[in-house]
Amino acid sequence: MPLKMLKRNLSEILSETLHLVIELAKADFGNIQIVDPNGHLRIFVHQNFPDWWIDYWHSVSAGQGACGTSIALGERVIVEDVAQSPIFVGTPALEIQLKAGVRAVQSTPVFNQAGQIIAMLSTHYRSPHRPNAKTQEMLDLFAAVVSAFIEQFQGEEQPVPKNSFRTVVEDQTEVISRFLPDGTFLFVNEVYCQLFGKTPQQLIGQRWHPGAHPDDLPMIETRLREMTSDNPVVIIENRVFVANAEIRWMQFVNRGFFDAAGILKEIQSVGRDITQLKQTELTLQESDERLHRAQAVARIGSFGMNCDTETFSMTQETARLFDLDNTGVTTFAEWFSRVHPGDQDKVETAWRAALQGAPYDLTYRIVVQGQIRWIRAHAELEFDGSGQLVKAIGTVQDISDIKQVELNLLESDERLDLALEGSGLVLWDWHIPERKVIAGNRWFELLGYTPEELGNDESDWLNLISPQDLEGFRQKLAAHLQGETVNFESEHRLRHKAGHWVYVEARGKVIRRDKDSSPLRMVGTILDITQRKRLNVEGSELLKRFESLIRESLSPSPGRLEKTNLADSLTKRQRQIVGMIAAGMTSAEIGNRLNLSKATVITHRRNLMATLDLHSTAEVTRFAIDHDLLIGK
Repeated sequence: MPLKMLKRNLSEILSETLHLVIELAKADFGNIQIVDPNGHLRIFVHQNFPDWWIDYWHSVSAGQGACGTSIALGERVIVEDVAQSPIFVGTPALEIQLKAGVRAVQSTPVFNQAGQIIAMLSTHYRSPHRPNAKTQEMLDLFAAVVSAFIEQFQGEEQPVPKNSFRTVVEDQTEVISRFLPDGTFLFVNEVYCQLFGKTPQQLIGQRWHPGAHPDDLPMIETRLREMTSDNPVVIIENRVFVANAEIRWMQFVNRGFFDAAGILKEIQSVGRDITQLKQTELTLQESDERLHRAQAVARIGSFGMNCDTETFSMTQETARLFDLDNTGVTTFAEWFSRVHPGDQDKVETAWRAALQGAPYDLTYRIVVQGQIRWIRAHAELEFDGSGQLVKAIGTVQDISDIKQVELNLLESDERLDLALEGSGLVLWDWHIPERKVIAGNRWFELLGYTPEELGNDESDWLNLISPQDLEGFRQKLAAHLQGETVNFESEHRLRHKAGHWVYVEARGKVIRRDKDSSPLRMVGTILDITQRKRLNVEGSELLKRFESLIRESLSPSPGRLEKTNLADSLTKRQRQIVGMIAAGMTSAEIGNRLNLSKATVITHRRNLMATLDLHSTAEVTRFAIDHDLLIGK
C-alpha cells in the first residue's frame, strides 16, 4: 500500500494518539514516524515543529539522531540534554535541535507482532529532561496501540470503517472500554471481560461502579468530573474486584469525547494491572519511611543531582536541616543562601573543584532560623567520557553537637593548659605495651629539645635520667607497676640538651590494666624542682651561718669581757640612758623622763657611746641586750 494512502487513512487517529501522548508525557513536541520499504523512518504525524525542522528530519536512517539510534539499537533511546549527548554533539543535527528549542528527546520503537520495528514514537522537550518510570511505561502502552492501528490499516485501501476501533482493540492485552458520563458501558473488549469474569452482554448497558472498590468510588467520580474539553485526559489509579474476588490495582487512562458545545458524550478508558507496581511502590515507600526515620535519628540527609547542576533532589531530612520546602527538589541558589556568609567562598570553591574531579568532603556552617549549625557534606560525582557531569549523589549531616563537644574539649584543654602552666606541671601519658610516651610541648621545652629531636619512645626518656638516680627510679616504678604502691613518686635528674641537670619531681598512676592486671596505661605529671633544690641548698648554708653566729655570740671573748667590765662601771643614770636609747626613745623623751634638759641628755649620750666604743643605735641596742639594760618606754 502506498505511504500516502496509509497516511490519509491513519492521519486522524494517530494525530489524536500523538496529542494524547504529548499531554501525558508533559512534552512540548512530538512525532510518529513509520518505517518505509527502504528501512528509513519517515514522519507520519507531528505536533508543534516548524516546517524547516520537518524538512530536515523527513527521512531518517539507522544511527541518525535519537530515532535512528533507537532503530540501530532496537530499544528506547533517551537523550536528557542534546547539547551534551554524543548522538548530537559535533553534528549539524545539534544546531537544528537547538534552533527549534529542543533540549531533550526520547524515541520509543514500535514493534509489530513479528518483533520488527515498524514505527517510532518520539517526544521532545524544551529543557533537559528524563521521563520517569511511569511515563516510560505509558509510552510503551501507546507504542502497542500505535502498532495495532498500523498493522490493522496496512494493506487496506478503503477508509477507516466505523467499527475499526473495536477490531483493533480486541487484539490488545489492556482492558479497554467505552462508557457514558453516567458510567453505563457502551463497549468492553475481551480482556476486560476475562479480567472481571463477565460476558459483554452482562456488562454493556450496566454501570462500571460495582467493579470498583467502594472506598475508591468517591475519588474516581471526583477525578472524572475534572475532565473538560481543554483537559480531556484523566489518569486514575484505583482498586477493583476481579473475577476471583481478588482485589487488584489498576491504572486507567480515561479520554473524554466532547461535542461542539463542550458537552461530554463518551469516555474511552484503557487500563492495565499495576498491582505488582503498587506492591513495589509500597515496599519502596516503607523503605523510604525507614530511611527517613533513620536519617532523622542520625540527622543525615541525602541529595542527588543529574547533569542539570542548578537543581537537585533531596530527602525530607535534607529539607529539614536546611529549612527548605519539603518538595523533594530545590535549587542550588536556594540551598546556597543557607550557607554561612563566612563559608560561602569555601563551599563554592570546593564544589567547583569537585566538578573538575576533586573529592568533595567538606565541613561548613549554615544559618537556619537565625541559628548557626555545622554541616558535614560528602558527595560522589560521576562523569561521562568527555568529563561532563552525569550525576552526583551525596549526604549532609548535622554535626553541631559534635562541634560543640569539640569546642568544650578545646576550652577544657585550654583551661588545663593554663592550670598546668600556672603550676609549672607537665602532663605525660605512657602507653606501656607500645612503649610510647606522649607529653605536652612544655616537656620538650623543659629539657631544651624539639619533639623531632626527642621523639616519644620510652627509651629516649630513660636515657636522660642521671645514672646516679636511675636505679632508684626503676625500683619505685617497678613497685607501682606491680601494684605495690598506690601512686608513683620520684625525684631525679634529667639531662638538659645544654648539658646541665634538671631536677624534676615525677608523679603518676596506672589508670588501665588488662584482665591479668598487667599495666596498659599510666599518666602523670613532672614538675621542675631545680629552683627548689637550689633554695634548699642555699637555705642549709644560711642556717649553718646563723648557727655559727649564735655560737660566736655565746662564746666569751676579750672584747666582750671588756664591754662587760665597762657596763659594770656605769652609774645608775648612765645605765638608764643606755637602756632608754636601746628602747628607741629620743633625747627629749629621755630628758622628760629623767628631768634633764635635752642638751644634757645629748652630752651624756655622746660621752657614753665614746666610752663604750659604740658607733650606732643598733650597737647600743646590742650592748643593752647583752647586759640586760633594756627598759620599757
